[in-house]
Amino acid sequence: MVQQTTWTQPLEKNEYDMPLIENLNSSFELGNPGALPPSLIVFEGYVHRIDPLWHISGLGYRYIINVIESILEDATVIHFCGPAKPWLEIGAPLRCEAYEPAM
Repeated sequence: MVQQTTWTQPLEKNEYDMPLIENLNSSFELGNPGALPPSLIVFEGYVHRIDPLWHISGLGYRYIINVIESILEDATVIHFCGPAKPWLEIGAPLRCEAYEPAM
């Protein structure tokens, strides 16, 4: 989580772009390539740890029965990235009032 006041302060263009460009041009990969690793370097000291159960990601790749129901109920954000959206026929068998109109 990034402090909102820090995020809204303008950064020097090179302060953000250079780590991103260096990361993309290097042959070193730490996890998936993208903007997150250089972003963490730029915002070092301003990023705060949050409870990992606050945001449950990847549910479109997991079989929902294997996810403990109380974890989903307590999560602030549930993220169905991946093909198995609960509102699709191929989706996880999850019933949710928010999806009823689409189902």
